[in-house]
Amino acid sequence: MPTSVSLSDLLCLLFPFTVQELQFAIVEGLAKIRLDMGYSDTQLDDSSRQYAWERGHIDYRGIDSFDNIRRQLDKVLSDPKLNAGASKGN
Repeated sequence: MPTSVSLSDLLCLLFPFTVQELQFAIVEGLAKIRLDMGYSDTQLDDSSRQYAWERGHIDYRGIDSFDNIRRQLDKVLSDPKLNAGASKGN
């Protein structure tokens, strides 16, 4: 005698995770997307961006991301011309 199986039971067997787990996986995947845009010097020196920083409006995922800030620090620290003032205590 065949046993009846509901659609929800079948879906639970085929997809053994909750909606919240699926949402978390999607959000986690989106958070890992990197947008490496290569900003120009004009964009990096933009005074309106500095003003936004001072007001606490920081673009953590774009131009002000940790990777971009670290890249700029590495550039300054590795370039003797740019680093000369720091070694003199200026």
